[in-house]
Amino acid sequence: MMMNEKYKNAISTIQASDKFKKETLQKLNKIKGKRRYKVEMTKKILIGFAASLVLVIGIMSLNMYQSSNNADLAKIDLTERIVVDPNAPSGDAVVNIEGIIVEVSDDGLSFKLDNGKWVKITDETIIGISGPTAAPKEEQFFEPTFRVGNSIAGFTLDENANEIIAYAIYTNWNWEDPIRK
Repeated sequence: MMMNEKYKNAISTIQASDKFKKETLQKLNKIKGKRRYKVEMTKKILIGFAASLVLVIGIMSLNMYQSSNNADLAKIDLTERIVVDPNAPSGDAVVNIEGIIVEVSDDGLSFKLDNGKWVKITDETIIGISGPTAAPKEEQFFEPTFRVGNSIAGFTLDENANEIIAYAIYTNWNWEDPIRK
């Protein structure tokens, strides 16, 4: 309103037609209205952006809080159930031959397991467990001969072949009547 008063005072001193004065006043009011609209829209956009930002931050912090609580609830303390024997051998071996010997061939290099499969030992068959973490041969569960009642664990390249040729035999032990004690 202050601008209109100044304009009216200034325009009254100038000799101009009423039509010119009226049109100039209307143009000034339009310009003032556009500026007000731009300022109001800018304020609304900034307020909306700030509100969205606050909402996003709130949701993220809530999710982080919930996920940390869920992680704490999902943790199970297994330390009491873990038994560590530093002298125990460790390592991974793939085993696809296992069972109890139910029959041994005359030459002692083939045997039938309780699952009905015959396993053949060759000169290339790896006997026992080797590697940097393996126990010494005399401490492994391995008897010098294959006999009925021994528990076998080993690996073959083709476990479904008619004649299974052992690539490796890791265990050959009779738990009921071991030869070596």
